[in-house]
Amino acid sequence: MILDAGLLDEVTLIRMTRALGRTTARLAQWQTEIMIGALRDQAPTDADLARVLRAAELLLPDFELTLVHVWRAQLAASAGRQLALTENGDRTTLAVGFADLVSFTRVSRELDELALADLVEGFEARASDVVAQHGGRLVKTLGDEVLFTATEAETAARMTLDLVDALGQGDPGVRIGLAYGPVLPVMGDVFGTTVNLAARLTAIARPGSVVADSALAESVTGLAGIEVVKIRRRPARGLGLVQPYLLRRGSA
Repeated sequence: MILDAGLLDEVTLIRMTRALGRTTARLAQWQTEIMIGALRDQAPTDADLARVLRAAELLLPDFELTLVHVWRAQLAASAGRQLALTENGDRTTLAVGFADLVSFTRVSRELDELALADLVEGFEARASDVVAQHGGRLVKTLGDEVLFTATEAETAARMTLDLVDALGQGDPGVRIGLAYGPVLPVMGDVFGTTVNLAARLTAIARPGSVVADSALAESVTGLAGIEVVKIRRRPARGLGLVQPYLLRRGSA
Protein backbone atom coordinates (compact mmCIF):
# COMPACT_ATOMS: atom_id res chain seq x y z
CA MET A 1 0.00 0.00 0.00
CA ILE A 2 2.82 2.40 0.85
CA LEU A 3 4.55 1.65 -2.43
CA ASP A 4 1.31 1.96 -4.40
CA ALA A 5 0.65 5.35 -2.82
CA GLY A 6 4.10 6.54 -3.83
CA LEU A 7 4.91 7.72 -0.31
CA LEU A 8 8.23 5.84 -0.17
CA ASP A 9 10.37 4.08 -2.73
CA GLU A 10 11.23 0.39 -2.30
CA VAL A 11 14.77 0.93 -1.00
CA THR A 12 13.59 3.40 1.65
CA LEU A 13 10.74 1.12 2.70
CA ILE A 14 13.13 -1.83 3.09
CA ARG A 15 15.47 0.26 5.26
CA MET A 16 12.56 1.43 7.42
CA THR A 17 11.32 -2.15 7.80
CA ARG A 18 14.76 -3.39 8.77
CA ALA A 19 15.11 -0.63 11.38
CA LEU A 20 11.69 -1.46 12.81
CA GLY A 21 12.47 -5.18 12.98
CA ARG A 22 15.82 -4.74 14.71
CA THR A 23 14.52 -2.22 17.22
CA THR A 24 11.34 -4.08 18.18
CA ALA A 25 13.22 -7.39 18.43
CA ARG A 26 15.58 -5.86 21.00
CA LEU A 27 12.66 -4.22 22.82
CA ALA A 28 10.72 -7.49 23.01
CA GLN A 29 13.79 -9.37 24.27
CA TRP A 30 14.45 -6.72 26.92
CA GLN A 31 10.83 -6.74 28.11
CA THR A 32 10.76 -10.52 28.29
CA GLU A 33 13.91 -10.52 30.41
CA ILE A 34 12.37 -7.94 32.75
CA MET A 35 9.19 -9.96 33.19
CA ILE A 36 11.05 -13.23 33.76
CA GLY A 37 13.53 -11.40 35.98
CA ALA A 38 10.70 -10.67 38.38
CA LEU A 39 10.81 -14.40 39.22
CA ARG A 40 14.59 -14.70 39.45
CA ASP A 41 14.68 -15.12 43.23
CA GLN A 42 12.79 -18.37 42.99
CA ALA A 43 12.41 -21.34 40.68
CA PRO A 44 9.33 -20.43 38.59
CA THR A 45 6.51 -22.93 38.56
CA ASP A 46 3.97 -23.39 35.78
CA ALA A 47 1.58 -21.25 37.81
CA ASP A 48 4.17 -18.46 38.04
CA LEU A 49 4.74 -18.48 34.29
CA ALA A 50 1.00 -18.47 33.65
CA ARG A 51 0.65 -15.46 35.95
CA VAL A 52 3.37 -13.59 34.05
CA LEU A 53 1.73 -14.36 30.71
CA ARG A 54 -1.65 -13.25 32.05
CA ALA A 55 -0.16 -9.99 33.34
CA ALA A 56 1.48 -9.36 29.97
CA GLU A 57 -1.85 -9.96 28.23
CA LEU A 58 -3.63 -7.47 30.49
CA LEU A 59 -0.89 -4.85 30.11
CA LEU A 60 -0.56 -5.17 26.34
CA PRO A 61 -3.29 -2.64 25.32
CA ASP A 62 -1.91 0.06 27.62
CA PHE A 63 1.62 -0.72 26.56
CA GLU A 64 0.73 -0.37 22.90
CA LEU A 65 -0.63 3.13 23.59
CA THR A 66 2.49 4.00 25.58
CA LEU A 67 4.75 2.66 22.85
CA VAL A 68 3.14 4.85 20.19
CA HIS A 69 3.23 7.89 22.48
CA VAL A 70 6.93 7.44 23.34
CA TRP A 71 7.81 6.75 19.70
CA ARG A 72 6.08 9.96 18.58
CA ALA A 73 7.92 11.94 21.27
CA GLN A 74 11.26 10.45 20.25
CA LEU A 75 10.49 11.09 16.58
CA ALA A 76 9.76 14.75 17.32
CA ALA A 77 12.97 15.07 19.34
CA SER A 78 15.02 13.43 16.59
CA ALA A 79 13.50 15.68 13.93
CA GLY A 80 14.28 18.71 16.09
CA ARG A 81 17.93 17.70 16.40
CA GLN A 82 18.24 17.16 12.66
CA LEU A 83 16.59 20.50 11.87
CA ALA A 84 18.98 22.24 14.28
CA LEU A 85 21.93 20.71 12.49
CA THR A 86 20.51 21.78 9.13
CA GLU A 87 20.08 25.35 10.36
CA ASN A 88 23.73 25.35 11.40
CA GLY A 89 24.67 24.45 7.84
CA ASP A 90 26.25 21.09 8.69
CA ARG A 91 24.16 18.01 9.12
CA THR A 92 26.95 15.77 10.43
CA THR A 93 29.06 17.75 12.91
CA LEU A 94 28.50 16.40 16.41
CA ALA A 95 30.19 15.99 19.77
CA VAL A 96 30.68 12.26 20.35
CA GLY A 97 31.47 10.70 23.71
CA PHE A 98 32.14 7.32 25.27
CA ALA A 99 31.62 6.71 28.99
CA ASP A 100 33.42 3.58 30.12
CA LEU A 101 33.27 1.69 33.41
CA VAL A 102 36.84 1.33 34.67
CA SER A 103 38.27 -2.14 35.39
CA PHE A 104 35.01 -3.75 34.35
CA THR A 105 36.66 -7.12 33.64
CA ARG A 106 38.09 -7.32 37.17
CA VAL A 107 34.86 -6.14 38.77
CA SER A 108 32.81 -8.62 36.74
CA ARG A 109 34.89 -11.49 38.17
CA GLU A 110 34.12 -10.36 41.71
CA LEU A 111 30.33 -10.18 41.26
CA ASP A 112 27.77 -12.90 40.73
CA GLU A 113 25.56 -12.74 37.65
CA LEU A 114 22.67 -10.91 39.33
CA ALA A 115 24.92 -8.28 40.92
CA LEU A 116 26.70 -7.77 37.61
CA ALA A 117 23.38 -7.30 35.81
CA ASP A 118 22.32 -4.73 38.43
CA LEU A 119 25.63 -2.87 38.01
CA VAL A 120 25.30 -2.67 34.22
CA GLU A 121 21.62 -1.73 34.30
CA GLY A 122 22.22 0.97 36.90
CA PHE A 123 25.13 2.38 34.90
CA GLU A 124 23.08 2.54 31.71
CA ALA A 125 20.05 4.04 33.48
CA ARG A 126 22.02 6.85 35.16
CA ALA A 127 23.91 7.63 31.95
CA SER A 128 20.66 7.74 29.98
CA ASP A 129 19.08 10.13 32.50
CA VAL A 130 21.99 12.60 32.41
CA VAL A 131 22.25 12.56 28.62
CA ALA A 132 18.51 13.16 28.29
CA GLN A 133 18.59 16.03 30.81
CA HIS A 134 21.11 17.84 28.61
CA GLY A 135 19.20 17.21 25.40
CA GLY A 136 21.78 14.78 24.10
CA ARG A 137 21.23 11.39 22.51
CA LEU A 138 22.23 8.01 23.89
CA VAL A 139 23.23 6.21 20.70
CA LYS A 140 23.86 2.76 22.14
CA THR A 141 24.99 0.82 25.19
CA LEU A 142 27.78 -1.73 25.09
CA GLY A 143 27.56 -3.32 28.52
CA ASP A 144 30.37 -1.49 30.30
CA GLU A 145 30.29 1.47 27.90
CA VAL A 146 27.78 3.95 26.48
CA LEU A 147 28.06 6.01 23.30
CA PHE A 148 26.31 9.39 23.22
CA THR A 149 26.18 12.52 21.05
CA ALA A 150 25.31 16.19 21.38
CA THR A 151 24.86 18.87 18.75
CA GLU A 152 26.91 21.48 20.63
CA ALA A 153 30.40 21.21 22.15
CA GLU A 154 29.39 23.14 25.27
CA THR A 155 26.41 20.85 25.86
CA ALA A 156 28.65 17.80 25.57
CA ALA A 157 31.25 19.21 27.95
CA ARG A 158 28.74 20.05 30.68
CA MET A 159 27.00 16.71 30.12
CA THR A 160 30.20 14.73 30.62
CA LEU A 161 31.09 16.57 33.84
CA ASP A 162 27.64 15.70 35.17
CA LEU A 163 28.11 12.11 34.00
CA VAL A 164 31.28 11.80 36.08
CA ASP A 165 29.40 13.10 39.12
CA ALA A 166 26.43 10.79 38.53
CA LEU A 167 28.38 7.65 37.70
CA GLY A 168 30.97 8.02 40.43
CA GLN A 169 34.71 8.26 40.72
CA GLY A 170 35.25 5.28 43.01
CA ASP A 171 35.30 1.57 42.18
CA PRO A 172 34.61 0.76 39.40
CA GLY A 173 34.43 4.45 38.48
CA VAL A 174 33.96 5.91 35.00
CA ARG A 175 36.17 7.60 32.42
CA ILE A 176 35.03 9.58 29.40
CA GLY A 177 36.48 10.44 26.00
CA LEU A 178 34.99 13.27 23.96
CA ALA A 179 35.59 14.48 20.39
CA TYR A 180 33.94 17.07 18.17
CA GLY A 181 33.76 16.83 14.39
CA PRO A 182 32.08 15.25 11.36
CA VAL A 183 30.30 11.91 11.73
CA LEU A 184 28.40 9.57 9.44
CA PRO A 185 24.94 8.66 10.81
CA VAL A 186 23.79 5.18 9.69
CA MET A 187 20.74 3.29 11.02
CA GLY A 188 20.71 5.25 14.26
CA ASP A 189 24.44 4.70 14.86
CA VAL A 190 27.36 7.04 14.16
CA PHE A 191 30.65 6.29 12.43
CA GLY A 192 33.81 8.05 11.35
CA THR A 193 37.15 9.37 12.58
CA THR A 194 35.48 11.53 15.24
CA VAL A 195 33.89 8.45 16.80
CA ASN A 196 37.18 6.55 16.66
CA LEU A 197 39.02 9.47 18.27
CA ALA A 198 36.49 9.64 21.12
CA ALA A 199 37.05 5.92 21.74
CA ARG A 200 40.85 6.35 21.79
CA LEU A 201 40.58 9.29 24.20
CA THR A 202 38.49 7.15 26.53
CA ALA A 203 41.39 4.71 26.79
CA ILE A 204 43.69 7.62 27.69
CA ALA A 205 41.40 9.02 30.41
CA ARG A 206 42.02 8.21 34.05
CA PRO A 207 39.18 7.05 36.31
CA GLY A 208 36.81 9.92 37.16
CA SER A 209 38.09 12.16 34.35
CA VAL A 210 36.99 13.58 30.98
CA VAL A 211 39.50 13.82 28.13
CA ALA A 212 38.59 15.82 25.01
CA ASP A 213 40.16 16.45 21.61
CA SER A 214 41.49 19.78 20.36
CA ALA A 215 38.33 20.76 18.49
CA LEU A 216 36.08 20.37 21.50
CA ALA A 217 38.60 21.94 23.88
CA GLU A 218 38.92 25.03 21.69
CA SER A 219 35.12 25.36 21.54
CA VAL A 220 34.67 25.41 25.33
CA THR A 221 37.82 27.26 26.45
CA GLY A 222 36.85 30.33 28.46
CA LEU A 223 33.31 29.20 29.24
CA ALA A 224 32.13 29.67 32.81
CA GLY A 225 32.21 26.51 34.90
CA ILE A 226 34.57 24.62 32.56
CA GLU A 227 38.34 24.36 32.98
CA VAL A 228 40.42 23.10 30.06
CA VAL A 229 43.89 21.69 30.82
CA LYS A 230 46.32 20.71 28.08
CA ILE A 231 48.13 17.44 28.79
CA ARG A 232 50.96 15.71 26.95
CA ARG A 233 50.40 14.31 23.49
CA ARG A 234 49.63 10.60 23.32
CA PRO A 235 49.71 7.97 20.57
CA ALA A 236 46.25 6.80 19.52
CA ARG A 237 45.94 3.54 17.64
CA GLY A 238 45.22 4.22 13.98
CA LEU A 239 45.30 7.98 14.45
CA GLY A 240 48.93 8.75 15.27
CA LEU A 241 49.83 11.32 17.94
CA VAL A 242 46.86 13.27 19.32
CA GLN A 243 46.70 16.29 21.59
CA PRO A 244 44.29 15.57 24.46
CA TYR A 245 42.82 18.05 26.94
CA LEU A 246 41.45 17.40 30.40
CA LEU A 247 38.03 18.91 31.18
CA ARG A 248 37.29 19.89 34.76
CA ARG A 249 34.73 21.96 36.62
CA GLY A 250 35.88 25.55 36.83
CA SER A 251 34.66 28.65 38.61
CA ALA A 252 31.24 29.92 37.53
